[in-house]
Amino acid sequence: GQGLQLTQARLDTANADVERYRENLALYAPKAPFQGSFHYAQVELVPGLWMRDKEPIGILVSERPWIVETWLEASAVRRIARGHRATLWLPGRPEPMPLIVEHIDIDASREITDPLLTATHGGHVLVREQNQRWIPERAVYKVVLTTLAPHRAEHGTPITLRGALTIEAQPTSVGGDWLLNVLAVVLRELQP
Repeated sequence: GQGLQLTQARLDTANADVERYRENLALYAPKAPFQGSFHYAQVELVPGLWMRDKEPIGILVSERPWIVETWLEASAVRRIARGHRATLWLPGRPEPMPLIVEHIDIDASREITDPLLTATHGGHVLVREQNQRWIPERAVYKVVLTTLAPHRAEHGTPITLRGALTIEAQPTSVGGDWLLNVLAVVLRELQP
C-alpha cells in the first residue's frame, strides 16, 4: 500500500527530472536550420571558457546561390527578361559576381521592403516614408537575381549587402523614347 505509493511518487519525480534534463539538453544541442558551413565567431574559443547566456559562438553560412533583389522602373523592366545575365560588384570583393535574372514582378511594388535600397538610406529608389514604411515615388518593379554558382561568404560577411548591379538588357533608342513621349503629349492635347 503505502510503500507502493511512495515508490510511485519517487518514480513520478524522477520522470519529471529526466524530462527537465532533456529539455535543458535540447537547448544546447547544435541544430542547423539549413545546410552550410559553420564559422566560429571567436577564434580563441577553448574548452572551459565561460560564455554569456545566448552569446553566439559562430555563424552558419549557406552555400546555396545568393539571392539579389533590386527594384527597377518600368522603362528598365521592359528591356530585361528572365534568364538575362547580370553582374554584381560588392565593396571589398576583387571580382564581380555573375548573376542571372530569376524573377520579375508583373505588378508595381507598393512598398520597398529593404530600406537599404531607398534613396534616403543611400540606395537608388526614390521613396517617401509613411509609418516606418517606404512607399516608392514612381512605379517600380521587384527583380530577383541569383548567383550562377554558389558563393561562400567570408567569415563576418553581413547578411545584407549593397553593391553595384549591371543587368544585360535589350538596347533602346533615346531618340525613339523621346519621340514616343512627344507623340503621346501631342495626341493627348489634340483630343477634345
